[in-house]
Amino acid sequence: MADLIKQIKGTNGTTYDLQDKVSTFGGTNLFKGGYQVTTTSSGNTVVGSLSLDTNLIPLNKMPGKTFVFTYDYSIEGTKLYNNTGDFSKDRYGIHLSYTYTVSGNSTQQTAYPGASYLTASGTGRAIQVFSIPSNHIISSFGFGIQPFNKPASGNNATWYLKNVQLEIGNKPTQWTPNPNDLVTYASDTIEFFQ
Repeated sequence: MADLIKQIKGTNGTTYDLQDKVSTFGGTNLFKGGYQVTTTSSGNTVVGSLSLDTNLIPLNKMPGKTFVFTYDYSIEGTKLYNNTGDFSKDRYGIHLSYTYTVSGNSTQQTAYPGASYLTASGTGRAIQVFSIPSNHIISSFGFGIQPFNKPASGNNATWYLKNVQLEIGNKPTQWTPNPNDLVTYASDTIEFFQ
């Protein structure tokens, strides 16, 4: 359907690009494969990631827009130590990142919008709203999961993240798969029943 109808004409005769208009409403998960991630790896390396569906939102359409980033988490095991606010201590980082330049300056920089740190056992849903400045020229955008200095003495936490979603706007909606993931799910289901 998206490939069949790309433009629509308004009652005043103006033609609108549907990609631009549909993307302003939100409710579509812009990340692929965000259902569930489990990790217990140690060290400071990124241990999980998701890719942005640039068919739904090209990188050059992101600046100037507001996004809401949500995920559910469940942490089982010993509490991580970060009560002092010392970011060199043990914690679990969830972050978005994008590489960009600013108009008129070729120096590449990295921004980490929607960053949060999980430090205690339990369950919950994280909601982060952020905007990308309109003068940022984005070259890459992604989602990272990173334990810092884990494991520590007495730390046996296991982390479960699910329902990871990035959508346009400032109001989170219920998690749905990325539209292109639905094709994969449908194919897997068909193969299972054959």
